[in-house]
Amino acid sequence: MTTTVPKLDLAGMARADGEVEDPPVPAKVTERDRAEAEQRLREAGFFKVEKRGAEEGPAPAMRTREMSERLQAELHARMMAD
Repeated sequence: MTTTVPKLDLAGMARADGEVEDPPVPAKVTERDRAEAEQRLREAGFFKVEKRGAEEGPAPAMRTREMSERLQAELHARMMAD
């Protein structure tokens, strides 16, 4: 039994038959779109700052790294589930 692996292309999206489609071109980003995206990030906890006494929480780079590690772990779990 042979398994067909779709071709991957970072500039496009792979279809089951291996042909590559161009990704949809995003429309002009409006201020409303930007505000909605920021709200979704806030709800996901990306902008959350913890207070420790008079200090603010970890530096933005630290929060970004923690978020990246969490997203990588979630992606790995999803890939293993498939």
